[in-house]
Amino acid sequence: MPKTAAINVEFKCPAEVKDADVACNLIRNIVELAGTNHGFICITNYLSDTGKRANYVLQPFGEMAYPRLVRESLEILERQELELPNEIDGLAIEKLVWNEAILEQITSFRKTLDGGHGRKDDKEKIRKGFYELDGSVYVANVRIAKYHVTDEQDKHNATLDQQKVKHTPKSAKAKAKNWLRNNTPASNFRGQFRLNADKFDRIAFSRSVIEFAKFGELFTP
Repeated sequence: MPKTAAINVEFKCPAEVKDADVACNLIRNIVELAGTNHGFICITNYLSDTGKRANYVLQPFGEMAYPRLVRESLEILERQELELPNEIDGLAIEKLVWNEAILEQITSFRKTLDGGHGRKDDKEKIRKGFYELDGSVYVANVRIAKYHVTDEQDKHNATLDQQKVKHTPKSAKAKAKNWLRNNTPASNFRGQFRLNADKFDRIAFSRSVIEFAKFGELFTP
C-alpha cells in the first residue's frame, strides 16, 4: 500500500499554552482564518457535552448555513434520491410508513425555509465566523465536512449512557423520519462548537477538506 502523502496542515495545541489569553487568541486566529478564507477547521479528540469524543473537520458556512443545508435536503427528498432501508434498528419499515415519513419531513423542511420553526441566528459575531462568551470562543454556523472516530475513542464512547449520547426514536415512523434527517445535508449543521482549550487536543486550519484516507495520520502529535 502506498504511503499517504503528507498534509500541509499546521496543528496547534492550545491546552499546552500556559497563558489562557494566548491560548484563546490562538484558537480565535484559526477560526478567523477559516471564516474569512472559506477554509476548514480540523479538531482532534473533541469532547462534547455528552462526554463523547470524536474528530471533526468543520466548514464555517455563515448565517445562511442552516437554510442552505435544509434546501439541499428538501431537494433530495423531493427528487426521491435516497435508497431507503427495509428496516431500522431491527424494526421493519413498511412502504406506507416511509411515504408518510417523507411527506412529513418535506413539510417540516418547507416550514423551516418559510421561517415557521423560528430558528434564527441572534449571536453577535466577531468577523462573521465566531463569537466569544465568558472567555470561550465559539465557531458558529458550521457544516460537519468530515467526522471520524478512532478505535480508542469508539471504546470510550461505548462506555457512555447511550440514551444521553443519542436519542433513539421508538415508533417506526419516528425512526424513519430520524433516518431521513440523518441522511440528508441538514444533519451536518451545527449552530456552534465551543472551542475551550481543554475540550480538544489539537486544532488546525486547512484550505481544503481533509479526506479520511489522510485523516488517520493527524491524531499523533
